[in-house]
Amino acid sequence: MALLEGPWKLFLEPSGKYRLVNFVENPGETGDASEAQPEIAAHLTGILERKAAGQRQLRATLEAASAASEVPVDPARLETIEALGYLE
Repeated sequence: MALLEGPWKLFLEPSGKYRLVNFVENPGETGDASEAQPEIAAHLTGILERKAAGQRQLRATLEAASAASEVPVDPARLETIEALGYLE
């Protein structure tokens, strides 16, 4: 998962660690600028964490609605929603 804002890109690595890069100055997106830019890293981390929490809540709502409904949410529909970037 990643978030772009201005020249900054914040990655959430599979390890759970966040990594910040300035993709304009560093098009190879190597290294981590989090220590050099702690305020930007904190700002973008907050946004990304809220986005991830919203996605988890949406998934739980869809799954609960499917379980409570006589017409369950089709797993293929969930995959489509995921592919569109609404869920991860």
